[in-house]
Amino acid sequence: MLKLPNVKNPHIYVFGAGGTGGFALEFLSRLFADASQRVTIEIFDGDTVENKNLKRQNFVVDDLDKNKSTALISRLKKQVVTPPTFVDHTEYVTSADDLEAEILGNTEEDETAIVVLAVDNIATRRLINQVIEDLEDALTIIALDSGNDNQGGQVVVYANTDVVDTPLLGQSRNVKLPTMLTLYPEIDIIKDGRDENPGLTSYCAEESNDKPQSMMANVRNGEVLAGLVYQISQNQPLPYNVWKSSVLTGATKGELKGV
Repeated sequence: MLKLPNVKNPHIYVFGAGGTGGFALEFLSRLFADASQRVTIEIFDGDTVENKNLKRQNFVVDDLDKNKSTALISRLKKQVVTPPTFVDHTEYVTSADDLEAEILGNTEEDETAIVVLAVDNIATRRLINQVIEDLEDALTIIALDSGNDNQGGQVVVYANTDVVDTPLLGQSRNVKLPTMLTLYPEIDIIKDGRDENPGLTSYCAEESNDKPQSMMANVRNGEVLAGLVYQISQNQPLPYNVWKSSVLTGATKGELKGV
């Protein structure tokens, strides 16, 4: 079992409000509705809702042409009774220095930072991972990173500090959990233009509308992300650091990987 750093008053930073992130945000909003803890959720996404997004992402017709994070927050405030506190960021994350300052400045002393990555490009993932690592001496951060395709996906849990691994047999030990890019280096390659930060280039990979199972991968990953964040917020140990889902079998399986 993995014992992560103790969480008090989770301050959740969600990067990406599109496919996976949009569904994760709704689940998180409902899980933390009327919570006994003080819960803040900050959402970062510079993209706007387009017609092509309505099929596979958590948006409705009335959201068209609105910023994605703004549209979701506006709707969830109307649908969820006593939701967590939302903070809206309608710009892409393009500067590591700015993001470091944002997280350090917004995370109170009695809060724990939890970062949720639901981004669709490698450049932004690298930038956020670098910030998490650079803040190691200043702030403990627990992170969850998700990736998916039309067949399923995976969620990886890690932190910028050691966690305690207590196996069924053997002694407890301190371990450093690996990031998504460490566990799956094959994704850290140029693919479909998604290595580019959308805030620094006008090109963004077009999403295919002819693979409806991709929507189910988004929903499943969003559900796994939200469930894990909630478990972590309740200081429950985790049996695994990687969860893999398949839309073909409907199964989600966990494993200890790279530990």
